[in-house]
Amino acid sequence: MVVSSENKSIPQGEEHMNLPKEVAQVYSLWERIAHGSSEWLQDMDGELAYVAGGGEPLVYGNENSKIWQAMMRAAEQNEGMIAIAGITFALADLALMGDFYRYIHSAVSNEEAVSLHCIDERLVDDLNNVSAQVHEHCGACAATQASIEPWIEPGQTVEDLLLAELGGDAKQKIYDEMPNHVSLAILVDFHGDEAVVNEEKRAELRAAGALAFQVSLPVLRIEAFIRESALDDATADRLMNVLVQWNVQIARNIIGGDHNDLQAFADHALIIMDKRSVEDHPLVTALYEHIQTVPHGKELFVRE
Repeated sequence: MVVSSENKSIPQGEEHMNLPKEVAQVYSLWERIAHGSSEWLQDMDGELAYVAGGGEPLVYGNENSKIWQAMMRAAEQNEGMIAIAGITFALADLALMGDFYRYIHSAVSNEEAVSLHCIDERLVDDLNNVSAQVHEHCGACAATQASIEPWIEPGQTVEDLLLAELGGDAKQKIYDEMPNHVSLAILVDFHGDEAVVNEEKRAELRAAGALAFQVSLPVLRIEAFIRESALDDATADRLMNVLVQWNVQIARNIIGGDHNDLQAFADHALIIMDKRSVEDHPLVTALYEHIQTVPHGKELFVRE
C-alpha cells in the first residue's frame, strides 16, 4: 500500500512543525491509520453509504414528501434555489441527487441495496445500528429545517418528518459526551463502504479529537446510475458536484461552525481519500476536482 499526503497550507517536510497540538495529533493519527488501514477501516460489504443527513436525500424529488413540498415552496421564493448549511443548491440538482440515492437504495443492476448512514462523526457506529437512517441531533436535518421552517407545521421537525416518511421506528444515537462536534477530518471513500466502525478504535479517535466525518462517493454505483439514466456529460457533472457539495462541503461547513469544539482550527481541516481498488477510475479524477473547491489544509491518500 502507498500512502501519499499533500499539505495545502504549509511547506512539505514541515507538516507537523509549529502546528497547534490539536491539529498535529489529528494529522499524526490519520497518517498512522492510512499506513495500517486494514486494522482500522472495516469493509461494510456494500451494505452502507455514508451520506449527509442519512436517509434525507431519499425524499428529495418525491412530491409526496412534506419535506420536499416545503423545499419546493422555499425555492419558489429564490428562483429555484435553496440555501442549506450555508450552501446554495439548485432544487433541480437536489432532485437529481435524490434520484441517485433512491437508485442505490434499491436492489438494482445486480448490486445489493444500501442503507444510508449519516456522515456525522458523533454517531455510535455499532453495526447493529446500520439500518437506522435518521439520527438524533442531525445537523443536515436541522439545516434543512432552518431553510423550510415557514412551510412546515409548527412543532414539526425535519428529523421526525423524515423518520415517518422513511418508515423508521427509532433514531440512531450520538455519543452522550459529544453534544457538539469535535472533528477536523473528513474521510472520503471512493469505493463507498469502508469506515472506522470498531468502537475501541473509535474511542481512540474520540480521545484525540480525530473522529472523521465519513463520506461515501461510490464511483462504480455513480457510473452505473449515469449509464442507466443516460445522463449527458453536463448532467453527470452536476451530479458529481452536488454529491461533493452535499457531503464533503457540508462536513467542512460543520467543522467551521459554532457547534464544533475544534472550530478555531478549521483552516487545518484534513481530507483523507481512500482510492483503493478504484484509483484509475475516471470518476475519481472528476470527483477529486470538485473536492478541490472545498477549503482544507491537508490531504492524505490511501492507495493500493
